[in-house]
Amino acid sequence: MLSSRKEIFMSEKIQYWRYEIPSIDGEGWGIFLLDSTGLFSCVTDYGNYSFRWTHHGMDDFRKFFDRNSYGYILNKLHLGCGKTQELDAEATLKNIVKYILEARRDGSIDEDFARSEYDHVWSCYNDYDDGMFDPWYYGTEIDDAYEYRCLDYSPDDKALRDNLLPRLTEAIQKDLSPVES
Repeated sequence: MLSSRKEIFMSEKIQYWRYEIPSIDGEGWGIFLLDSTGLFSCVTDYGNYSFRWTHHGMDDFRKFFDRNSYGYILNKLHLGCGKTQELDAEATLKNIVKYILEARRDGSIDEDFARSEYDHVWSCYNDYDDGMFDPWYYGTEIDDAYEYRCLDYSPDDKALRDNLLPRLTEAIQKDLSPVES
């Protein structure tokens, strides 16, 4: 059965598209390769990414980039390249402090516990910055402490999402638009 599926697939002609997105003010360039099977690959100023969408649901894979959020696309590219998200120390700090203040207000923790935890999280944040979570986690007495960790994409990943993917989509839209006479 597999061989017949392979024959059908191989009988279809695969189309390829290449887009070169130039840098703006010396940064943000990218070379993007796409094909009709849903393959996406790029070499950029912000890193290299690839993924294959096997069920993109479009008659032309290029339309996929206009129909999906850049966050969704980045998530797939990120996972496809085996990258992990980084600790967002500031968001983690805010999340922990918010819990401490709310728990103190509703009476689920006492004043001494709140003060001790508040001092501990700020000490870890000031001493370790981006690596603050592990020292805080192993020194806290807050239940389910792991749930307060916040992760985010690296600055390069966010730059790909925010700077290059919109410009790629714009170039694709120009390709897909009918030529006016």
